[in-house]
Amino acid sequence: MINAHALEAFEREIRYSLPLDYREFLLTVNGGSPNRCLFVCGEFTVESVVNFFPLRGIIGASGPGFYAEGSLESIWHSTREFLPENMLPVAEDGGGNFLLLCWGDQPAGGVHFFDHEIAGYREGASEEALLPAAHSFRELIESLEDEDANLPTNPAFQLAIGGDLPAAVEALKNMRFEVERRSVADQIGYWAASSGKIHTWIAVLPWLRNPTNCVHAAVAAGHAETVRQMLLAQTTRDVELRQGPFDYTLLHEVATTENVEVARVLIELGANVNAKAQGKVTPLSRAKAFGRSEMERFLRKAGATE
Repeated sequence: MINAHALEAFEREIRYSLPLDYREFLLTVNGGSPNRCLFVCGEFTVESVVNFFPLRGIIGASGPGFYAEGSLESIWHSTREFLPENMLPVAEDGGGNFLLLCWGDQPAGGVHFFDHEIAGYREGASEEALLPAAHSFRELIESLEDEDANLPTNPAFQLAIGGDLPAAVEALKNMRFEVERRSVADQIGYWAASSGKIHTWIAVLPWLRNPTNCVHAAVAAGHAETVRQMLLAQTTRDVELRQGPFDYTLLHEVATTENVEVARVLIELGANVNAKAQGKVTPLSRAKAFGRSEMERFLRKAGATE
């Protein structure tokens, strides 16, 4: 846990007093992965929170000029060049997008979802990349739902998870608005990837706005064969699929787990075992930092070096 002194030091650094509900959250739980993770943003979109950033990461040391990987401090330092000055990234989804706590010109304490695919990291955030998620941090937390509650009223999604794929595809085709069709397709695709349902994912692939998110979801879920088929289904045959502010590859992502079979698939398909992300971080260095001994041994055997 953190104390009030550490929180006040961070507030001085960012020159902003955090909302009381968010301060209470950090002092009580200091981030983490929620059991209920789904929230609605915009008119049609349902997104998922993978992780709320802790003020200070649990991996490695901390001190002046050092910010543990994945901590609120490190995320703020690494993203402030391309995010609006009046927004603080407090959480992430599985595809390199952020939930931003707003102040200044935005409603103070409000939360927005930032879609990096729309904005482009080095071009600055556009208004189109920001979707309202909640009027306050507390409202966001209270609105989170279980994954099984995802799009409960959408026929296409319900048909897909019920196993009637042809009917689900037909329902998507019959949607009036393209933005809604693509949003629902994204949700079906993400669910399919997370559940290892490769045929469902391929069926909605033509409408997916960001197939990369789905591949990362399959990697995170540990579905090795699904990952293989998803990568082979791509026209680009890109086996790295870098994304997020740290430019992590799929191998960087799986290196924080012990899912050796997924790592094996990625390397068999041509992933660079010594790929470098921002800060010259490699999959091996991530495996070591997260204490994944089995993954570390596998990567070394596959040719990873310090």
